[in-house]
Amino acid sequence: MSFTVKGSLTAKKNKNGLYPLTIRYTIGGVPHNISLKTSDGKVISVDKNDFDTVSGLMKQTKSNYNVLNNLIRKHSQVLEDVAAASTDKSFKTVKDLYVHRIAEIKAEEAKQAAIEQRENTIVKAKKLHSIFSAEEAVEKKKTLSKTLTELDRELEQYKAEGVKTVLNEKEDEFK
Repeated sequence: MSFTVKGSLTAKKNKNGLYPLTIRYTIGGVPHNISLKTSDGKVISVDKNDFDTVSGLMKQTKSNYNVLNNLIRKHSQVLEDVAAASTDKSFKTVKDLYVHRIAEIKAEEAKQAAIEQRENTIVKAKKLHSIFSAEEAVEKKKTLSKTLTELDRELEQYKAEGVKTVLNEKEDEFK
């Protein structure tokens, strides 16, 4: 049995006068809607004039049309993939598979976000280590510079004392 998947709006508007955004799964000529929700579980609703019923996507009149279209495409693709892979194309089975796959995707995204956060933390730690190493190098340079300056003074002092000693010896010889 063939099926179609497309972005859609529900026929009824909500109390705010907006229409819930859905993915429509049609099997055997019977349409079934799955509401698209935000990450906190709220149904996404839009103005009917901002939606193109032919393409099943948001028109460019809505400021966040690109984000919503990507969401429609992503969820449509997931629904289509699980329906195509299932031998039972009934809405209940496909919806259960879809919900399960969306949960897997969210878990994968959360895992990836944790990995990226860990990698960013490691990069920041390495930068801090480099900064501390650079500060230590600056301190070491100051210490060595002081030591070199002190050695130069001592050398000058010894040279001066050596000249005095030679002069004193020459003076003694002269007397």
